[in-house]
Amino acid sequence: MAGKLPQNPHNGQHTAQASSGRIYISVCALVVCLGAPFLAAWVAGWDRKKLLSWSLVWYGLWHALAALAPGFSSLLACRVLAMLAAAVFTPQAASCIALLVHEHQRGRAITFVFLGWSVTSVNGSPLGAWIGGVWGWRWSMALIAALPLLGAAWLWRHMPERVVPTALSAAAWLQTLSSRPLMVTLSVTVMSGAGQIILFSYLAPYVTERFATSPG
Repeated sequence: MAGKLPQNPHNGQHTAQASSGRIYISVCALVVCLGAPFLAAWVAGWDRKKLLSWSLVWYGLWHALAALAPGFSSLLACRVLAMLAAAVFTPQAASCIALLVHEHQRGRAITFVFLGWSVTSVNGSPLGAWIGGVWGWRWSMALIAALPLLGAAWLWRHMPERVVPTALSAAAWLQTLSSRPLMVTLSVTVMSGAGQIILFSYLAPYVTERFATSPG
């Protein structure tokens, strides 16, 4: 939960940020990284309009419940369940967008999908941290709940139906996972992403404590 290590929802006091950060980052990262390939195989034959729209609804609803969470455990549970949608949405959006554009535009279109991660990191994480610092972490969760619901409504209105990419066979999955160049590239991406997420997660509390500042 980059940039938004919360106060303890039960008593308003700060949780131990080192331990809460490890739990938040580790559990959510595992859900996305391990869940994405298994969920991809499970939803292979689903219509992508319904899949992507309802995954955004799922993400938004669980964050709405997270905003009302009475304790850290329930907050974490809501976040973990919400991250199942993240494990579905991005890879499936990247795979189906190639079917919606001309062949010479596919690279640009796929890049546009993954650009969302960069935009979120640059703009969303600091904004969420600021909102959480000024008005409380529940308002950050409420904002995260509202935006995907708006996105789902837009997607449902504009995306065509019956978009179903060809499913990968078991042999194709095995070939992909046994590709050494791909695994080396993936390891670089993992290290880069982990460093970025950890930095953004602890940057706000570090600056607040180190320089005796406040979000306002």
